[in-house]
Amino acid sequence: MNFREYLKWWQEHKNYEEKLAPQVVEEICHAHELEKEKIQLFPRKFLETEQGRMEFDLVIAFSDKWKSRLIGIEFKEFDFREVITQAILRRDYVDYMYIATKPFVASHELSSFFIMLLYGIGWVIWGEKEAHLIFKSRYHYPPEERLHELINVLVREKLRTSLSNLSEDKIVTLEKWIKESEK
Repeated sequence: MNFREYLKWWQEHKNYEEKLAPQVVEEICHAHELEKEKIQLFPRKFLETEQGRMEFDLVIAFSDKWKSRLIGIEFKEFDFREVITQAILRRDYVDYMYIATKPFVASHELSSFFIMLLYGIGWVIWGEKEAHLIFKSRYHYPPEERLHELINVLVREKLRTSLSNLSEDKIVTLEKWIKESEK
């Protein structure tokens, strides 16, 4: 559904923790430079995974220059550890992952805060009337993209090492090879 359709759906079906969901969506759209008119929203979206069905509170779908992307959002009022755990479990299935909570973090939850940063999970806080982005989610590279990048890094390093071991007189330029071939 588009943003306008989502607003209608939200009016009828919102939970308390989704009280400011439209403002949360606007904050995330602003952070990713997305136009609300060009996104699709999927509230309470179930995805089939290797671990079974997994529910997202909200999924935003959009297309960028390269391909279609997904943003997952988990809403909680206060249970910071629980929402971080949910976000970590769900982040492998979306390109960006966010949590949206009230602006409250108890001191015993600081370790969860650092884990969230380590996993690149974004955070939006919401109060009575407005939502604010605390930090943007990092892009989550799917495992096959990470493997491809690792292979590229290893190949570049091997080439660099091999080329650095060659002396100048052993390196053949194209012009030199053509002259040698013509003889």
